[in-house]
Amino acid sequence: MIPKALSENIIHIKTADTIDIGPLLLKLDQYGFVRSDFVYEPGQYALRGGIFDIYSFGNENLTVLSCLVTRWIRSVLLTPKPS
Repeated sequence: MIPKALSENIIHIKTADTIDIGPLLLKLDQYGFVRSDFVYEPGQYALRGGIFDIYSFGNENLTVLSCLVTRWIRSVLLTPKPS
């Protein structure tokens, strides 16, 4: 079971979701994520055109979101941890 404090702060995003990117970026900043040009370690995210990379603190995989007009999630891809 996930503790309440943690479960209230999980961001759920799935294919075909519509999101407002501004509040999402603000929330990531509040959670201690750092915006970077390239994502290679936990706690980083990058927004490059229609590609949004997030490397979560609690996940060993990089999450890549492919967006249309940076609002509608076209696909969600979990990639293996870089070696």
